[in-house]
Amino acid sequence: MIYELGLHECSTDTLTIAVSVFGATLGVLGLLYRLRRQVHRWAMVAIVVVAVSAVASLLVHERAECDEFVAARVSNSCTRYSGVVHVLHREHRAGHDQGEQIEVGGHQVSFSHFSGQPGYKQTLAYDGSLGEGACVDLCVYRGRIVRASRSNTCEPEDVLP
Repeated sequence: MIYELGLHECSTDTLTIAVSVFGATLGVLGLLYRLRRQVHRWAMVAIVVVAVSAVASLLVHERAECDEFVAARVSNSCTRYSGVVHVLHREHRAGHDQGEQIEVGGHQVSFSHFSGQPGYKQTLAYDGSLGEGACVDLCVYRGRIVRASRSNTCEPEDVLP
């Protein structure tokens, strides 16, 4: 098994985003507090309420989406692609492009190391396993890889020398 989406991954990604949003909000509040002579108390309370609401909404939405992806993996309701990996585009280590693009069994799949969404993210630049010539079995749901494993079903003529 190369990769399997689990709830631990979703919790980590969502928590990281939520902490970032909340931290940025606290930074803004700190700045406003320093200038508090020019800011009314009700404005600071409003900012705190908006920040807490945004973080709560983000956590609920992201968790629901992640649960959907994990359920698709567990129930096998994803689309399966098997075959030899052909790398169409490698994502640069610094990112800022279209992400990694591969073709497996005649189907194109894209993913990015920098994506905050559920799914496989290990690009070749970050020691990923979906390199040229690898024989794999992918489970793809809504365009994202939720499971990847080595496959034994590749035809001998498909395997690169």
